[in-house]
Formats: sequence, C-alpha cells, structure tokens
Amino acid sequence: MAPLDWAAAGMHVEVARQLLDAGADPGGSRLDMTPLQVASDRGSIELVSLLLERGADPTGPLAIAESWLGVDVEASLRDYLRMDEDAVELEVRREPRAEGSELIEVTAVLVDGGRRTAARATGHARIVELLRAGSL
Repeated sequence: MAPLDWAAAGMHVEVARQLLDAGADPGGSRLDMTPLQVASDRGSIELVSLLLERGADPTGPLAIAESWLGVDVEASLRDYLRMDEDAVELEVRREPRAEGSELIEVTAVLVDGGRRTAARATGHARIVELLRAGSL
C-alpha cells in the first residue's frame, strides 16, 4: 500500500495534503482502487475535494459514490461488524464533518476484550455532485 492509499483509506486529509505537496500522484495506487475511489467509498468530502483539486480523474469513482446514495451508513457498519461471532456489543461515535456530513465509527467490543472498528463518512451525495461536475 502506497502512503497516499493509506491516507485515503484512513480519511487522513492533512496527511494526504502533505503527500501530494511532496509529489505523490493523485491518480496512482498500488491497490485495485485509486485514492479517489477509496475516498469516494469512505464518504470523505474533504479528501475527494483535495484529490480533485490535485488532478485525480473523477470518472472512475462515480459508481462507487452513487452506490452509497440512500444507504443508512450506520446500519451498514453495524451489519458488517455483527458478522464477527465474537462481537458482544457495538459502540457508535459520530463526528461532524464538512458540508453537513459526519464521520460514523462503529466499534465491536469482542468477547476477549478486544475491539474492531469500521468507519465511514456520510458525504456521498455531495461527492457524487463533485464527481459529476469533474471539479470544484
């Protein structure tokens, strides 16, 4: 995984900005998804905007962002974590983000005391607009 891939997967906007300032390719990736596709899937308006500003191709990730339209993000994360048979409790944390979106983190508390977290932001509708426009 390239550093920009990692920043996109973790929704680390400032890290991504620093990597791009240092010359990282906004369209390059060592994964099967580009950083823009990952940011679109994660619902991060800030990261999608940054990658578009820096020249990422908006055509590929549109279907990914559109697939989240109308989806209850919290319920999706809860369902994903409930698949873990060792999950005994789910905790939810919400954090406001850009343009009225929010980051939703759902953590599964496991039988052995461990924890597993899944997170996604809710900016998919705005991201679809940005990608359809092809720029800011």
